[in-house]
Amino acid sequence: MQAHARGHHAPLKSFMASFPERNDYKVITIIRNPYERAVSWYTYYRTPTYYNKHRRPGFFPGNMRALHYAQQPFLEFVKWYNRSFQSKWEMLPSVWWYTHKNKLYSDYQIRFENLEQDINKVSNELDMDIIKIPHNNKSSESFNIDDVYCDESITIVNRWYKEDFEKLGYEKK
Repeated sequence: MQAHARGHHAPLKSFMASFPERNDYKVITIIRNPYERAVSWYTYYRTPTYYNKHRRPGFFPGNMRALHYAQQPFLEFVKWYNRSFQSKWEMLPSVWWYTHKNKLYSDYQIRFENLEQDINKVSNELDMDIIKIPHNNKSSESFNIDDVYCDESITIVNRWYKEDFEKLGYEKK
């Protein structure tokens, strides 16, 4: 059985449809602070890795626009992304990825902000060793969240991730 994936990722509902015998496994999800997540995508689009990965024949024009707007101030990137947010699968709320039949499924939630500690906690609770997860695509560029966000970008990101704030316990600015 194979789950239907977008890119290299698949929403939980695809896995649940492919593997209905849920009693046999635990669902472990990794969630991230929505403000950090939006900045992470912004910095990823700014990297040579993204550019080199996507500059090829038949390159989707939207990706060229992402490259352009990622070189702009964060607010401009967010405003551009906001125009077609629902069609950008990678930026959909975590709740969208982890919901099946209108229920948020997660036996264990690992917060990206506490990755190692939460992995260790889950490992101990399940009495198993979970492999150390490499941090791929780590940006060499970092931004102080408070310096990047303004009232307008906060409003947009709050709207994008309304359900994540409500259901995952993250605080809005």
